[in-house]
Amino acid sequence: MAELEDFTRPRSRRLHHAAAMVTLVGASLAFTGQADAAADPTGSACGYFTNVSLFGGPSTVRGCGQTIPPGTAGSASPSVTLPAAGSTTVISKSDSNGALAQYGPAIIFGGKATATTSPPSGLLKVTTTGTTKAISTALVKNVGPNTFTADQVSSKCTATATATTGTATITNGVVATSTDANGDPTSTVTVPNPTPKNYTVTGSINNVGDTFKIVFNEQVKVGSTVITVDGAHMYLLGPTAVGDMVIAQSKCGH
Repeated sequence: MAELEDFTRPRSRRLHHAAAMVTLVGASLAFTGQADAAADPTGSACGYFTNVSLFGGPSTVRGCGQTIPPGTAGSASPSVTLPAAGSTTVISKSDSNGALAQYGPAIIFGGKATATTSPPSGLLKVTTTGTTKAISTALVKNVGPNTFTADQVSSKCTATATATTGTATITNGVVATSTDANGDPTSTVTVPNPTPKNYTVTGSINNVGDTFKIVFNEQVKVGSTVITVDGAHMYLLGPTAVGDMVIAQSKCGH
């Protein structure tokens, strides 16, 4: 039965009682919303993407999130996203033909260059799963073409309602930290394996006058329950090429 207001009480007391009831109901709704949000995991993964401006032009995307044009079928990347209620089975996508991201004359992402060509990367594979714990992974093989090369770049993250973890592995990774007039490396750095969190290498592409920074096993957390792990994140600092290249990205949240 609904409670009838006692109009014999002073008006100020009646208003105070009503305000208290509204406060209690609001608090209850807020708590319920927080509990529901905490119960639903979030997860996604991307093989690679680039977002680059060349010669001062507009930035355009290749890989995850691209449009065609300016991207092509050959620059596309697999990506996955966990449904709102989660998934008890692993959601997986892969591209055995790899990908190549080209901006004008510059190949930003692809496979290891040979003496005569710059082929696409190797296999790209991404997964995500989870209902009470989100787990996402990303894997890219045969990474190139020049400044950074590796046999394999991978990342993995997990998230529960209280904590997150992340890892990344760079296999046989090498960064050319300077080049000669022909673009050939004059100094290199080998990326350690296992790769420490946020391991950073800087360098220059002397033949075009550009500089860059690459962060390996880059981990960005939001609070205690959301994490993004990039196997490799290259910051192109220009002046010719400006933007980002991200390889093997996994995201998890709760």
